[in-house]
Amino acid sequence: MNPKKLIILFLLCTPGLWLSAQTHISPRSCINFNREWKYMRGDIKGAEQPTYNDREWESTGIPHSFSIPYFMSNEFYIGYGWYRKLFRLTEEDLSQKIFLEFDGVFQEAEIFINGQQAGRHVG
Repeated sequence: MNPKKLIILFLLCTPGLWLSAQTHISPRSCINFNREWKYMRGDIKGAEQPTYNDREWESTGIPHSFSIPYFMSNEFYIGYGWYRKLFRLTEEDLSQKIFLEFDGVFQEAEIFINGQQAGRHVG
């Protein structure tokens, strides 16, 4: 069985993210989704596209701050930043309801899945 590719990208900072899948065994299972992200500071044209090359981006986990190490900097960065993550879903995964749950983001966030905007948060 060929797993389908799913790329999730989001703009700005998230302290935590969980991937939840509804299953028949339990009403809900949670998967920690905080590891193995790619990050680039700045507004990157085309970064929401699944084919965008992010090999030069920093590898990170979330939570993450744009201003790391913030305790060694005289200024706090205010601007854009991108996070990208590639993950695969099986046919069984795709037959279930799947939710992405963000514990928090800083100021504004736009969420893209496979190049399509899937959500936005302001405030």
